[in-house]
Amino acid sequence: MTPLTGFILFLLIYFLRAVSADKHSLLYLYTIQSKNYDCTAVTLLNYRQIDFYNSSSDKPRTAKQNWLMNISESDWKTRTEKLQYDTQLLKKLLDTQINEFRNTHSDGHVLQWRHGCEGEQSSDGSLTVLNSINEFGYDGEDLIQFNCTSKTWITPEEKKNREREEEKNREREEKKNREREEEKNREREEEKNREREEKWSRIFNAVKKCLHCEEMLKIYLQYKTTDITQSNSEYLGVVIWVILV
Repeated sequence: MTPLTGFILFLLIYFLRAVSADKHSLLYLYTIQSKNYDCTAVTLLNYRQIDFYNSSSDKPRTAKQNWLMNISESDWKTRTEKLQYDTQLLKKLLDTQINEFRNTHSDGHVLQWRHGCEGEQSSDGSLTVLNSINEFGYDGEDLIQFNCTSKTWITPEEKKNREREEEKNREREEKKNREREEEKNREREEEKNREREEKWSRIFNAVKKCLHCEEMLKIYLQYKTTDITQSNSEYLGVVIWVILV
């Protein structure tokens, strides 16, 4: 995956997400290149671009929404200065990563930063933060992310381990669900069997028939008939079957 492709994927994922009427989001997407430290950034409010920043431009920040023309000069300046500060911060982080991977700046490496937050606004105007995002990518690959809830850094390896553990938990839960369903099926089958047995018992007195067969067998054996031998035992079976029917 090329750096440009990775950046485009970042944009597509967040542009295609639906925006809830009560939920709002603010997202910053940064890209800095190692050759000349050019840094570009876009700001997305509710997944719509509102500005564009280019550190190498004489006019680094450009508004993409008309309503931005109405914000105060101090607010515009504060946000622009933050973009400039973030550019210097990303330079240091890019250098750190290039050194770690033993790359060179001339190779043209890219550091990407995606951070923001999602919140829900109530009827009184108050905002409740639901989720925070702080993720870095290097040359189009996941590098590291920060979990604002647990206040911990997570590497791709740790993320994969967590995903594997979650997958195992899901599999265990699915197995339990299958076992519970199988148990329910067994119970239903047993209930059907009990109903069948009860129905047959009301019609057919099996115990009586068994006792009747035993009684008749004893009676016939008293006669010691020469025709009843071990070799002709099949005839005895036929007689007993006739009696049972």
